[in-house]
Amino acid sequence: MNGYGVTRVHYHDPQQRDFIETVKIIEFEERNGRLDLKQEWEWSRDALLNEVKFNHDVFVLFDLDDLGPHLELVEVQGRRYLRTDRRMHAHDFVAGLPEF
Repeated sequence: MNGYGVTRVHYHDPQQRDFIETVKIIEFEERNGRLDLKQEWEWSRDALLNEVKFNHDVFVLFDLDDLGPHLELVEVQGRRYLRTDRRMHAHDFVAGLPEF
């Protein structure tokens, strides 16, 4: 399996944590239960939204070797949000990642 792992997150307002502004993301390939890490990028929220919408192989990546939950797209009142759960709350939520 090939995909992308979000390793760090930057919120628009670190106090509110209402929506993600940018993320650090690493491309990976999983082979025999191990992650082969490729290049790291910084993606905007829009780029991440589009990747999740069209690909669905975006995960939270813990400790650079621990594949966490899928990043999901939910729509609340016509707006799209990124979440690691399927709750219909009007804000982004990515569990357990450090901020930058």
